[in-house]
Amino acid sequence: MNERRHHLPGPDGATLVLLGPPDPDAEIDLAKAADPADRDPGFWATLWPAARALADYLARSFLVPPAGRVLELGAGLAAPSLVCAARGCSALATDSRPDPIEWIRSSAAANDLTQTLAAAPLDFAASPAADTARRVADLFRDSFAGASTLDAGPELVIAADVLYHASAHTPFLDLCEALACPVVVALPLREGSATAEHALTQRGFSASPLAPNVRLLIRSSPHHGDD
Repeated sequence: MNERRHHLPGPDGATLVLLGPPDPDAEIDLAKAADPADRDPGFWATLWPAARALADYLARSFLVPPAGRVLELGAGLAAPSLVCAARGCSALATDSRPDPIEWIRSSAAANDLTQTLAAAPLDFAASPAADTARRVADLFRDSFAGASTLDAGPELVIAADVLYHASAHTPFLDLCEALACPVVVALPLREGSATAEHALTQRGFSASPLAPNVRLLIRSSPHHGDD
């Protein structure tokens, strides 16, 4: 199939290949034509700066659990998950739309990472957080042969550029609480980002610069607040 190839720095000086549609703008136009009311038309097809910045960060971060389980929410093309899989993690990339799933699987195959990178549809805002957390555990057990039947939840949650709608803030944070593990978020600076950053810092995240026009939000341990 026709594809666009993005190159990402992997661990130990390796170069990873991320695959995506040859014309991301065409994907946006098609999605707009199919559903003019769609608030996120085809955005999954673009490798956004926040996703690339998070992938670069995770290539060297001590927060990535060695041979651990990593969950990406709103993955799109899943550049951060690809890097975690290259570091030996069982990385599960999820997105609310089915469109990127086959592209993620193609990237896994292109980098010989089919044993450590899996993809599945998941809308983190569609169900109560406890139900979604159970679904996540099921997906890990279904996707990775070595996942324990007793404890298959993630040991790290990652997300890039997924909080541009205020309606996503509470479902995202509630799911992070239910999963009870460290969380790393790349947040691009744009309209509404200050509101998103405030929502995260109120729930135990620390904030710092990550890249030009991208903020890094980290919660290194579960938050137990009054909310």
